[in-house]
Amino acid sequence: MAYLLTHDTQYGPLMDWTASVATSTSGSVKLVLAQTGPSRARGFRHHADPASENATGAGAECATSFAIETLSERNPLHIPWRRLGVECVLETCGVFISVDQCMAHMQAGAKKVVLSTPSPDAPLIVCGVNDEAAKQGKYDVVSAGSGQIVCLAILVKVLKENFGVVEGLASAVQSASSSTRSVDGVAGKDLRSGRGANNIIPTPNAAAKIIARIFPELEGSIASISYHVPTWGASLLDFKCLHAPCAHSPQLSVKTEKPVAYEDIKRAFRTAAESELQPFLACAEEPIVSSDVAFDSRSCIFDADAGFSLNKNFFKLVSWYNETAFSVRCLDLIALMHHSCTTAPKKL
Repeated sequence: MAYLLTHDTQYGPLMDWTASVATSTSGSVKLVLAQTGPSRARGFRHHADPASENATGAGAECATSFAIETLSERNPLHIPWRRLGVECVLETCGVFISVDQCMAHMQAGAKKVVLSTPSPDAPLIVCGVNDEAAKQGKYDVVSAGSGQIVCLAILVKVLKENFGVVEGLASAVQSASSSTRSVDGVAGKDLRSGRGANNIIPTPNAAAKIIARIFPELEGSIASISYHVPTWGASLLDFKCLHAPCAHSPQLSVKTEKPVAYEDIKRAFRTAAESELQPFLACAEEPIVSSDVAFDSRSCIFDADAGFSLNKNFFKLVSWYNETAFSVRCLDLIALMHHSCTTAPKKL
């Protein structure tokens, strides 16, 4: 773990940081990170608590240092969240994805659980789109979705609130991930997903169906597919839509309810990016490619010049997303859930 944190093929070396493993007299194992200068790793953001400085005993030589206790436990029920004082858990292993499975974390002492993957029954919360329930503390277990889902949800929100959406098709050109194979192999029922990374691989996905949990009126009106390609960094979303008042890179073909010019759509996204969706949405006016947005912390980079209209009701919209932004959204959601823990009235 220490090696992986300081060496990364995509994000570059974590320069001016050292990582080591320390074992205490009680037998606990801690990952110790020490910063001796400003980090120059691309996209790195420091979210640690400075109060834990000098954990390495390096004294004044370290600008920042902190220790992270590491555990090896398959059963969430046996993780000592209560002893560690952990209130909100980010579940990222991809095995425990239902509300019932995540209750084990709460039995172990956690108060809230955020899933970094779609869930069959946990509420889907997208920051900036439908996060009011999370702010009010209505749920104990929520799903942050995925980078593609968050990007698509933001696109649909802007379109729906300004022009309305009748139906849409989303195509995600997905960059390589940890599941991408370097050579051909066996991959269960979806035989194409077992092919090597040097291919363009069409893959079915449920992103559009999951979006209907946020916009139930669009259930059955939006469909999606992914194309895995041998690139790194960012993905593209192509969204084709028939519009109505309201809507890595996903592409979206969408049909609107009322006639509208593409320039009006660009203006709506520009306005949203400069106002309430500023932390989550950007409007790119210049000709960009995937590497230009690989480390952007906003979840939807609307590519204004890449889209176009077939007529006044049918449009193709193009936007970009990356896993850096999705990681930031997971942290945003944890912050919302934690805030609801600390501000919720005590039960008598």
